[in-house]
Amino acid sequence: MTSQGGQNFIVTDAHLLESVDQEIENSFRKYYNRIAEFRAILYEMSKNTITARQYNIYRDNYLYRTISTLPSLAKLLVSVVNQDPIDRNALNLVEKTFYEESGEGGRRPIHLDMLIESHNTHGSQIFNIAPISRQSVGESPNILTSARQLRSVQASLYSSNCYVKALGVFLAQEGVAESMLKMFYETFFEPYLGHYEGSLLKKRRVTQYFSSHLNGIEKEHAARAKHCALKACHNKRDAATLLNSMDQFLDSQANLWEALGKEFELSNVGGSGEATSHLS
Repeated sequence: MTSQGGQNFIVTDAHLLESVDQEIENSFRKYYNRIAEFRAILYEMSKNTITARQYNIYRDNYLYRTISTLPSLAKLLVSVVNQDPIDRNALNLVEKTFYEESGEGGRRPIHLDMLIESHNTHGSQIFNIAPISRQSVGESPNILTSARQLRSVQASLYSSNCYVKALGVFLAQEGVAESMLKMFYETFFEPYLGHYEGSLLKKRRVTQYFSSHLNGIEKEHAARAKHCALKACHNKRDAATLLNSMDQFLDSQANLWEALGKEFELSNVGGSGEATSHLS
């Protein structure tokens, strides 16, 4: 059943939403299939000694990729309130995610602060690597071209005048966040937790960022993002735009993980990979 709504043709057909839902899951499956080799590389690394070089490459690129999360959510909130009428459903759900990421009004640490603290503490304690700041990480010589490209894609989609595009990248980013956090925690952090048994404070500084995300909250964020996205899909054009936005982000992130995988393998045999030829 359809009805005219301004210039858009509003669709209430459950079949369309079911089809979009299936295509969303297909996009995620395609992404996971593509990064399967990278996950295998990480698994092998977790069973062996990780070098300082490998951790440094991971830390700088992961921080550079992730420090834009809170500003991106702020951009999305602006997009939500600029809708006419305001998308009250999305306003409520995106605001909840922003509230949690920003420390719940001072009740908890800001996730961005925990991110920096965990990775710098672990780097200095285990790998003897100097801390890096949020402001200076973009200047690190370790930043891969693919990381800069991901940030560019992310910024473009969140800042888009097309509301559905912004919801598409939100859905993509939140939909794969938990698995991303888990694979990096299990590779770079979990094998070394025994080194912190003599200092519970340092152990908490290292693990708090991950425990605050791997407690079910990322599943909730993903569910909220998907609900917002499906509610905004009124017709096939919206659906195509949403899926295209998702795929742009997921493809770009997969590019980064593939490039990181090559760096890890090359650094393990004494090479430098993108460190000499593709870093910018």
